[in-house]
Amino acid sequence: MDLIIKNRFTPAGGSYVRNLSGEDVYKVKGRWLSFTRKKFVMTMDGKLLFMVRNKYWRIFRHSAMIYDPNGNLVAKAMRKISMADDYIVSGYQPELSVVGQVMNYNYQILCGGRLVAKIFRPITFVNDVYELTILDDSMASLLVALVIAVDNIADQMRHS
Repeated sequence: MDLIIKNRFTPAGGSYVRNLSGEDVYKVKGRWLSFTRKKFVMTMDGKLLFMVRNKYWRIFRHSAMIYDPNGNLVAKAMRKISMADDYIVSGYQPELSVVGQVMNYNYQILCGGRLVAKIFRPITFVNDVYELTILDDSMASLLVALVIAVDNIADQMRHS
């Protein structure tokens, strides 16, 4: 499954999640003036799947949390301190990791060491766009939430 995740150019935030035919697949809604960049990943009929938000206070690393509809922490994504653009994802079993390159335009998402998705980030000047190739469809909504978390961390790093 191939998806395009594109940030909306509105103050409230949110993102478009569409397949290659241009059809909406998931809704991602943001909050107006959210200090933690809170976003909600939902089905097209409005059922909440995940809530993603940045950590309010940070000491060394930028991070974002992914919560299930009941408010339980599913995973925490943190930017690794390294030259490559890698992310540590803790809390989810089997272990997830986001492995990037130094120029941070290509990523691989591994689950228990197995490749489950690829992310390509084309160069844009107005708003962020991610092309997500999902190799394990059973993880699709979680992988969309993880891309939103990575984007939240990148935004936080650019604006801090």
